[in-house]
Amino acid sequence: MTTSAGSLSAVPEFSCCEDLAAVSEAARSATLAQNRAGATRLEAAALLVRQMARATESDGRAGASGRPGYARLDPQARARDHMAAACQLTCWHAGRLVMAGVQIHTRLPRMLSMVGRGLLPEQLAIDIACRLAQVPDGIVSDVEDAVMARVAHDLDGGDRPSRSAVDAMIERAVERLDPRAAQDAVDAATESRTVRFRPGRDGMASMWAKLPIGDAEMLRRRIETDAAAAAADGVPRPMDQLRADALSALAVYSPAGSPEVVEGIELGPVQVGADLTRPTVGNAAAAGGQPIRISVIAAAARGLPDQVEFV
Repeated sequence: MTTSAGSLSAVPEFSCCEDLAAVSEAARSATLAQNRAGATRLEAAALLVRQMARATESDGRAGASGRPGYARLDPQARARDHMAAACQLTCWHAGRLVMAGVQIHTRLPRMLSMVGRGLLPEQLAIDIACRLAQVPDGIVSDVEDAVMARVAHDLDGGDRPSRSAVDAMIERAVERLDPRAAQDAVDAATESRTVRFRPGRDGMASMWAKLPIGDAEMLRRRIETDAAAAAADGVPRPMDQLRADALSALAVYSPAGSPEVVEGIELGPVQVGADLTRPTVGNAAAAGGQPIRISVIAAAARGLPDQVEFV
């Protein structure tokens, strides 16, 4: 029995390689149509929020709802639920779609123009708009101009920027235009630090952490150093497992007494002690080997954050 897949209706059958340009053009047309469909969804989300807000206001004036103001749903939350049902999205994705639609149609005229012409993929537009929602009104126009010019240039060259690249572009633009706002954003982000654990299958669990970049780098270097030390000692396990072991070992190793300070550098020897209240600096994987030395370089006088140097 022989089966064959049917051809795509949008791409006609071609017989030789010289017709590849036509196939490429058909793919480009399909992408443009997809981008315009995304623009329609974003516009629908913004209109839905506007209609929900009008309905809430009219109910409040007429007293038709019969509920106090604090008991009424936010228009964006109601629009999110409608979009989740209409577009078969999760609540998280529907919420980002609604936020992006509102931002694009109220604060971001340059992005609105690019989205309407089908020049911006829907998911990329959502990522940029949701990130620009955190930019103060006083500089959002200038930040939008700088970011969208760079994104348009990248897309013309066939390079679609990732979400992390978009975040970096916006952060650099905010730092250049308003350093105080950039520092305020850093301070606010520090308040959102968290660690979460989720039980998994087969006796495993996953951990997710959001940390200040300095703390995260210290933890990364600590884990990498301990894993490398274990590998050098001949532990026959992959590096991924050694990193996981090094992270777990942080819970059971702690220095004995106060650390010794030599020329401004704290030296932290390690000892085993599962009953100790908290882990501190040491070489958990080596378990009594050479300690890690950390030097904290004060750079506040130069207007820079303190630097951490591992020796």
